[in-house]
Amino acid sequence: MAQAFEVQDQNESAYKVAEGFDYPRTVNEKLSLAMGFSRRSKDRALAVKDLDDLLFPKRDKQYDADMHTLTRELGQQGKNPPPIRDFEAYSQGLLRVLLGLMDRRNLLGGSDVEEEF
Repeated sequence: MAQAFEVQDQNESAYKVAEGFDYPRTVNEKLSLAMGFSRRSKDRALAVKDLDDLLFPKRDKQYDADMHTLTRELGQQGKNPPPIRDFEAYSQGLLRVLLGLMDRRNLLGGSDVEEEF
């Protein structure tokens, strides 16, 4: 009987590995987590930075330009990475940059039907 459970556990583990890494879902879960924190919290800023790290392979020239603008707006040019002093401004600005990147890379989900707002 114990061997049956062991084989079942091995099969479930193998299935999970074969299932793979659901990148779009993981990105959206991290976005949801970040949005759950208070705008002024260090936790939100750190969660948004985690999202930025997760989106690293999707970065493009527009991302670079947007980040340059953000660091200029925050008065932190020339520092890499810039020190975070205003967590709310940083997380809001970085979130705007990342949402643009996610939109360009079709990671925001939604449907194929265009909606007018």
